[in-house]
Amino acid sequence: SPNGVNVSENHKNILLYQNTGTNEDGETQFNFVENDFLVKTMIDVGSNATPIFQDLNNDDLEDLIIANKGYFDNGNYNSKISIFENIGTIGNPIFNFVTDDFANLSDILGLSPSIQALHPTFGDINNDGNIDMIIGDNNGELYLFENDGSILSDWPTFLDYELLNIDVGSFATPQLVDLNRDGLLDLVIGERMGIDNGTYNGVNYYQNIGSVTNPQFEDYTPELPSGDFDNNQNEIIIKSLGGIHVADPIYLTAYTAPQIFELDDQYYLAVGTEQGKIYLYNNIEFIDNNSSNTTLNLESEFNLITDNLLNEINCIHSKVAITDLNNDELPDIIRGNASGGVELFLANNFNVSTSNIDLENIKIFPNPNNGMFSIQFPFNYNGTLTIYSNLGHKVLKKNITSTHEIIDVSNIKSGFYIISIRTKQHILNKKILINN
Repeated sequence: SPNGVNVSENHKNILLYQNTGTNEDGETQFNFVENDFLVKTMIDVGSNATPIFQDLNNDDLEDLIIANKGYFDNGNYNSKISIFENIGTIGNPIFNFVTDDFANLSDILGLSPSIQALHPTFGDINNDGNIDMIIGDNNGELYLFENDGSILSDWPTFLDYELLNIDVGSFATPQLVDLNRDGLLDLVIGERMGIDNGTYNGVNYYQNIGSVTNPQFEDYTPELPSGDFDNNQNEIIIKSLGGIHVADPIYLTAYTAPQIFELDDQYYLAVGTEQGKIYLYNNIEFIDNNSSNTTLNLESEFNLITDNLLNEINCIHSKVAITDLNNDELPDIIRGNASGGVELFLANNFNVSTSNIDLENIKIFPNPNNGMFSIQFPFNYNGTLTIYSNLGHKVLKKNITSTHEIIDVSNIKSGFYIISIRTKQHILNKKILINN
């Protein structure tokens, strides 16, 4: 298998030769069989997979879009966007490959070796009922593609594009999201540099100050004090949304890939990085307890919940797409990596916690049990308790407002189950074993 970076194939690159025996001289003979051994059974988009979820064909099922840095070809990378249609159900997604050149972008953009690392994001930015697309690239630029709404295709069609007046330096990773909740889609954009010209960089914020039908994006990225000083004793400024700066200490780069998602009416921010870590933040908006109104936090650093959301680092250049894939009301993650592959993490495999509550202080006993057990909370619990099988099927859901609860699921099969404890501030998961 060729494995040289920037010098060899990065797709269909595991070669299988069959041993056909020996010749008359006693030499072992091998015949070439295929160049995609094992690879053909998985998703592989060359280098630097960028997953995105979006219902592109209006069937109420989120499809999987995977962009890439490119497929290596004669010294160059040919960047493309692959589409995997969701042909399953809301609770059981099945992704079927459709194309590796979505909307014929290679023809529309006239892609050259100078345009790589496509990173799309989707949304109806002109209120015409059609899904539009913005693409970031390795040059730090953004391209707007307006959907012409053709009735001849189940998929968005784009005839032309507009180069936006936005430049974040290099490797722009945009996401369209109404971050300030004013009804207009804003842009949150990651970039390559983490430290540049004495400034900490990380995540850019371009607020939509236009109208529902005519978007206009203006740089609202805050500048915050870092508490660090340069050799001249000048304080280094953080120019980044939420004061996020996650630069590699050696190369000074970060390759941030932000993903805003909402859970229990609150925004969270996950940030993929060059080192493979996925950072998770909250405190993205201030909530008025009296009116429940929210205000975007542009004045202080976001709260870092964890710098390793998936509890493992086995790749570099991580990028995540987050949605509820199996309809269990929990956020699931698909992570792309530098090798061009993607991995699925169901919510049972990680915790989103916004406080320092120790999981060990929530007692479940006995465990193992026969389906009858107690849960003891170290605080007056007011929220939802849900039990899932290890396949993600919901077994029980009930509201609890107490410090102690007796659970009876003695009618279910033996096996491992996940107890998910939720409030507006917490998601805590614990595993139990039922033997009955």
